[in-house]
Amino acid sequence: MNKSEEILNALLAKWEKSKAFKGGESKRRILISSSQFYSSLKEKNDFLEALHFLKSIGLIDFSWCKNEDGNLVDKIWLNTEKEKIKKAYEISKRIELSSYINELCSLIKKAEDRIEKKEIKEFLSEERAKMEKSRKISASYFKTDDNVANKDVLDALCAVINNKKEETLRVFSAKEFGNSKTFENVYQSPVLKIIKASGKFKEDKDDQILAQFNLVRYPEVLEFKGRMKINLSNGDSFDFSSFFWGAYINSMTVEHIEKADLNVATMICIENKANYYNYIRNSGLDEFVFFHGGFHSPQKVRFLTLLKANSFSLKVYHWGDIDLGGFRIFNSIKEIFPCLIPYRMDKETLEKNIDKAIEITDEGYIEELKKLLGDKDYEVFHPVLKVMVEKKIKLEQESLIIS
Repeated sequence: MNKSEEILNALLAKWEKSKAFKGGESKRRILISSSQFYSSLKEKNDFLEALHFLKSIGLIDFSWCKNEDGNLVDKIWLNTEKEKIKKAYEISKRIELSSYINELCSLIKKAEDRIEKKEIKEFLSEERAKMEKSRKISASYFKTDDNVANKDVLDALCAVINNKKEETLRVFSAKEFGNSKTFENVYQSPVLKIIKASGKFKEDKDDQILAQFNLVRYPEVLEFKGRMKINLSNGDSFDFSSFFWGAYINSMTVEHIEKADLNVATMICIENKANYYNYIRNSGLDEFVFFHGGFHSPQKVRFLTLLKANSFSLKVYHWGDIDLGGFRIFNSIKEIFPCLIPYRMDKETLEKNIDKAIEITDEGYIEELKKLLGDKDYEVFHPVLKVMVEKKIKLEQESLIIS
């Protein structure tokens, strides 16, 4: 970068942060000092030559230090007339920020139109609105100097969100990007950052989030215990009633289930594996126990929907952590079973085990709990939420099986 480019880049960088750039009125000059541009006599001469050149074509002006005319420059300022700014960008070879932001906002809008997930769509819309208003790039999620890379990330995000069929990460990457490792190496981190920022997935681990969009390292394993019979698309049928210590099927099997019948009066979904294994040791014959695992993948949704279809009088419970994640998982399952009942997730359970509770130190987490207090969809948890907010505590369900 030569001295003319260097000077203009410094001035334009300051211009892009100014009130005038953002569309407001400002009479303040875009000023910089000269000390940053040289450290030797040769550099100083090159700098002064560049200054005189830029002034001669009307892009800048400058002033000398007192009694140092021709020797020491005091201040340099930018000519902010529209045509002069345009010329300054050309000579500096700097990407024009306003055009760059407009292009990025257009790319985001196109992604919004393609994405089916409400939370992600709303988050992108909010970020786009912020950029359009502030004229600043959301650097936490997008590159400030490469819209080609931004488009690629948004395309990858759309591919993840709209993925309908369970795929391993390597197969998905090969299909979408022509290389089995590209997604994990290049796109997984920025895509997950956007998904997590949407709010709903804050509590989940990376693999759990991806599994909710049918992307897995290996086919998902579903664990359960109880009197269940399934019919598969190939005509085979299986009865799991005699698996007294629990049974397993994988997600590929779930895809081929045509019918699932439960011969029980109640069903309980359990979030934590330790609690699941502890529970099935003593579960009754008239009870179906399902290890939910703490995240609501499409295959779990399909499995539970199949169970609901032929279980008209089934009483269904969910046992999860007394925390944000547990409450949100409960509401996800409730979309399938509207009469879902919380099990050991109430005020009484929390107060009885308050010595085992975990202190909440994150004020942002407390604010999220407060939001649920104003949400009718979480009304069943309002009594326990009030205690959590007041005492700043939460309770993991594993604590309830510690003797």
